[in-house]
Amino acid sequence: MKEIRKIIEQQEIRQFFRKPGSLKDKKDKRDYKALEILAGVTVVRPSFEQGYSAIKKYWPDMPYKNQKATYSCVGQAWSYYKQILQAKDTGEKTELSAFSIYNPIAFPNKGSYVRDGGLRTVDYGVNKESTLPSPDNEEAMTAMFSFIDYVSEASYFKNRVVASVDTQDFEKIADMMFLNNGIVSGWGNHAVYFGDYGILNGKRFIKSPNSYGPGQDLYYFENMGQGGLYSIWTAIDILNMPIKGKLRLIRAKGEKVVWFLLNNRRYWVFNPVQMADGVAEGIWDGFQAVEELDPKEVYSYPKTTTSLSELWKLYISK
Repeated sequence: MKEIRKIIEQQEIRQFFRKPGSLKDKKDKRDYKALEILAGVTVVRPSFEQGYSAIKKYWPDMPYKNQKATYSCVGQAWSYYKQILQAKDTGEKTELSAFSIYNPIAFPNKGSYVRDGGLRTVDYGVNKESTLPSPDNEEAMTAMFSFIDYVSEASYFKNRVVASVDTQDFEKIADMMFLNNGIVSGWGNHAVYFGDYGILNGKRFIKSPNSYGPGQDLYYFENMGQGGLYSIWTAIDILNMPIKGKLRLIRAKGEKVVWFLLNNRRYWVFNPVQMADGVAEGIWDGFQAVEELDPKEVYSYPKTTTSLSELWKLYISK
C-alpha cells in the first residue's frame, strides 16, 4: 500500500497542478455508445492479475509526448492512441501530430473536449508529427491554420468509429481497452490515453504514458476518487462489431447512389460524403456488399432521411 500511496502522491503533483486542458463533454444523442455497439461481443481477455499492455504489445519503445506549455492534452492523448492502432493495423511506427487534432477544436488557453478530438480522428484523420510538428506553446498551437494541403495524408490515419464509454465499471473498461487497444479519458483537468491495465498490491489499475515526457506515467486505481474518470472514449475496430444482418446496401442498376435499406425503409443520411466514404473504406463490408437491384424495386421502398449515427442506433436496437 505504501507503493500505491507514493504513486498517487507523485502523480497528484504531476497531473492536477499542471495546465488544464480537458473539458467535460456535453451529452449528444448522436454519439455512438460503445457498450451498446459491442453488447453482443464476447470478450476473452487477460485478467487484471495477468495484466495487459497495448503499448508493450505493439510499440514497446514508443516515444513519449510532451505538451509542455500548451493545453493540448486531448490532442496528445488521441494521437498516442492512433499511433498504437496504426502499429497494430499496419505495423507502422509513426509518430502522429497532436497539433493536427487539437488546433481546430481548441478553446485557446482552456483546452478542448475529448469528444471533439475523437471525432476529429474520424472526420479528418491525423497527420504525421514530422509533417505538422506540435508547437510547445499555446499561441502557436492554436493559431489559425489551413489543413487543406494536408487532408490526403491525414485521411490515411483515420479512425472509423469512435464511441463513448459510459461506465466506471473497471471490468467493462478493461474489456474496451483489450478489444480496442485503449481508451481516451478525462481525469481531473487532464486527458490521457490509457493503454495498460493490471494489479499492484491488490489494487486494480489502468495506466497512461501521460503527455509530459518520460517518467510521468499516471496510474488510475479502481475507486480512486478524485472525481473519477469522465468523457471516456474508445475507437472501435469494425471487426469487433456484431453482425446482425438487418442492414443492406442497395443501388439501382445504372446508378451510383447507394442507399441503406433497413426494415424495408430506404435511408439517405444527412452527410452523403461520410456515407460514401464508409462504402469506399469498407466499413459496411461486414454487413453486406452493395447489391444492385432493379430501379423499380429500389424506389418502391419508402425514403427516410436520417443521420448516420441515428441509422446505426436503429440497426443495433432491433
